[in-house]
Amino acid sequence: DSRTMNTTLAAGEESQIQLNRIEGNNTVYILSLTGKPHKANVFTIPLLRRLDSLLDEVEDNLPCSLVICGNGKFFSAGFDLKALTGTSHQKSSTGEKKQQQVQRKQGTQVTPQGQELGQTSLRLLARLLVFPAPTIAVFNGHAFGLGLFLGLACDHRVMITEDGKSSGPGRNNHRLCLPEISIGLPLGSGLAALAKCKMNASTLRTAALTGKQYNCHEALEAGIVDQVLRYNSTSLKDGRALPEEVLTMAESLVSTSEKGNLRAIKFELYGDTHSVMTGAHHRS
Repeated sequence: DSRTMNTTLAAGEESQIQLNRIEGNNTVYILSLTGKPHKANVFTIPLLRRLDSLLDEVEDNLPCSLVICGNGKFFSAGFDLKALTGTSHQKSSTGEKKQQQVQRKQGTQVTPQGQELGQTSLRLLARLLVFPAPTIAVFNGHAFGLGLFLGLACDHRVMITEDGKSSGPGRNNHRLCLPEISIGLPLGSGLAALAKCKMNASTLRTAALTGKQYNCHEALEAGIVDQVLRYNSTSLKDGRALPEEVLTMAESLVSTSEKGNLRAIKFELYGDTHSVMTGAHHRS
């Protein structure tokens, strides 16, 4: 393999995201949500800002392609719900029952910090939607809520399933879903606009109104992902390796960023959605 990899890894909590530059015939960046220290790769404001700064690095090195992937069980479980709403939504202890009763009547309330988290995420997703490099989301783990929206903001989406011959109990169970209906939250106009832009009407109705969890085959049939790829887990070195098909695809797309017009074309396709997400009129 002619590709060589140079790794830039931030310290401490910033290690949640790792950016790898792969040098071959064309430059490909791999942005990995590492699962360390938080296994579910939940998004906080500092993590979103970290991701935004890494997008700066990629954009400063055009032409190239960008691949975003997870590690382990999760691509991303979405927002840090404790920061968003003040509760984790993971347990139903006695002390939480009254709060849950109120939530069922009024909906989950978003904290001031949660509002900032939501706005920060929208700005990042809007940027990714019209990013000047081709983008590929690789769902190699669960993608819930903001995790799924991160993939929807990308140009192409691939879902990974393990080779049936090598998979054990619990394998091939990665899911994609919009869980807002189940936790008492609205989508919000910005995320709803992104969903309308990237999902067909029938799929969006089911995903948003029922919280359906899509496995890889259902996601492909519903048009949420463009391709399902199998891999043999024994071929992975550190859990972040990707099928060769993904790298080949990413390399083949680099040329689309060479003329400097990719962002303008994305604005032509997604400008109205971008305007809703940013609350401002777009300019290409």
